[in-house]
Amino acid sequence: MLLGDREEAEDAVQDAMATLARRGLDELDRPGAYLRTIVVNECRRRMRRQRPRPASGPDLAAFDRHDIEMLDALGSLTARKRAVVVLRFYEDLEVNVIAELLGCAPSTVSSLLHRAMKDMKEILTHD
Repeated sequence: MLLGDREEAEDAVQDAMATLARRGLDELDRPGAYLRTIVVNECRRRMRRQRPRPASGPDLAAFDRHDIEMLDALGSLTARKRAVVVLRFYEDLEVNVIAELLGCAPSTVSSLLHRAMKDMKEILTHD
């Protein structure tokens, strides 16, 4: 959901797992939380290199029209806005956890989330 491309996401997770393996699981109190942070940061790094784009590709065959419209709307958001929407609504994380993952204040997450929802509403109602 963050990257909009299955292969790119698989590469990001693979890179995150390699980073975790180099670190060593026995050194970590919460390896699952650490891995999630690595994955989010790797996706953010990759999103900075991407231009927003609508959803496309063979994976869309399993989605209905509404899902595709949502993926297109997500793909049109900036990387930070897309990250807060995906982490909040698809990963069901609390604002303070998202803020910690993204390295910003909870108020920044709330603001980004508000603006992202406004942008998505505008995109979805213009079609």
